[in-house]
Amino acid sequence: MESIKVIGLMTGTSCDGMDLSLVNCKKNNNSIDGEIIINHYVQYPVSLTKKLLNLYTSDPSELTKTHMELGQFWSEKITEWVKENNLKYDLIGIHGQTIFHDGGQSTLQIGEPLYISKSLKVPVIYNFRTKDIINKGQGAPLMPVVDKWLFKNESKDIISLNIGGISNITIINKNKNILGFDTGPGMSLLDIYCLKYLNLSYDNNGSISSKGKINKTIVQEWIEENNFILSKPPKSTGKELYGEKWLNSHFKSPKRNDHKNNLANLSYFTAKSIALNIQKFHKGKS
Repeated sequence: MESIKVIGLMTGTSCDGMDLSLVNCKKNNNSIDGEIIINHYVQYPVSLTKKLLNLYTSDPSELTKTHMELGQFWSEKITEWVKENNLKYDLIGIHGQTIFHDGGQSTLQIGEPLYISKSLKVPVIYNFRTKDIINKGQGAPLMPVVDKWLFKNESKDIISLNIGGISNITIINKNKNILGFDTGPGMSLLDIYCLKYLNLSYDNNGSISSKGKINKTIVQEWIEENNFILSKPPKSTGKELYGEKWLNSHFKSPKRNDHKNNLANLSYFTAKSIALNIQKFHKGKS
């Protein structure tokens, strides 16, 4: 098989921006070899981030309007990037902006792909999560198959960690058996807290949370209050569980002096959730 050049567009549940990669791909037996040619990141305006984070509670007219606007926005940004760098490509894959996800049952990503195919005049592949659910998967995470390609030549156990809005891990043992699943919150609760109470997109370099004091008792209560974090895989989740609704139920009008401690607790919540899942479900050494 000859190699093909693919543009990948990825957006996460933090709704902070879009990542673009142009990758030279070639099939190698049952795997794919990929070589990154160029990467690019486009940050969303804060107004767009706030709109997307609140969209799951919006009415259908607002949802469909944003679906079209986001597709236009992506098309414009990809076209600008391609022209500025004189890029050659054969097809485009887009993840879509997740608005709702119920693992293994239903999922919804927005951002109309036809704007992109019309502007860039190549096939656009999309609805990855929907297809995974139709084929009896969870619809998330999507990284495990890619991790298997990336680490196919490793002779030892591998654990790959992705901290997006939601955290997920891939466990690949030395026999190449693979297990991938969401562990719980990632950056979503931290980012929504910063937007809601500090008018910041995120806690840059952890500058606020690092000054706070962690209350391990409270965090342990958060871990145990529902069965997701300690439940067995396969499992996946989203902002429906770890989003603004969760935040509103746990923080009632926090005072200014509380912010650093609250962000420290949320950071520890993410880290502890990841660690517990690795310890519980990795069959090798802890």
